[in-house]
Amino acid sequence: MLLYPLVKLMQNSKIFILLLLSCILSSCAKREEIDTYNNELDVPTYAKSVAEGANIGFANNPPSDGVTISQKAYADGKVVVYEYVLGIRNNVTERELKIWRSATRSEVVPGACNILINDKFYRDGLQFRYIYLNRSGEVLDDILLNQPACDVL
Repeated sequence: MLLYPLVKLMQNSKIFILLLLSCILSSCAKREEIDTYNNELDVPTYAKSVAEGANIGFANNPPSDGVTISQKAYADGKVVVYEYVLGIRNNVTERELKIWRSATRSEVVPGACNILINDKFYRDGLQFRYIYLNRSGEVLDDILLNQPACDVL
């Protein structure tokens, strides 16, 4: 049987995804502001500005799904990394994680790829990465979205 927080996350996945996408979209204002000052931004600088904008969105919209303990964004070169710590039990089975991964990916990937594909730095190598950790810091899932991954959708 699935654990309560995992079920809760899956039940609230649409809310979680909407919150996630709103945080990403809230970074658009930050990106546009920076772009008006310098239209010659390189991708790593741009990725850093996107992460900063996402963190502003995270600060304004703290997790409310009952599972996410913390969320942050940072840039790693051309990659904007979104990192989420989930408060789930320690003895989650691989079967439970497989179900959760599938549900999460089916909602995160299309929406995030849509945002990424429409970004002006997409063809220059901008990427999104979603890392989900448990409280101990163990990786539950790691999703890299880049041009090859998104172009096949």
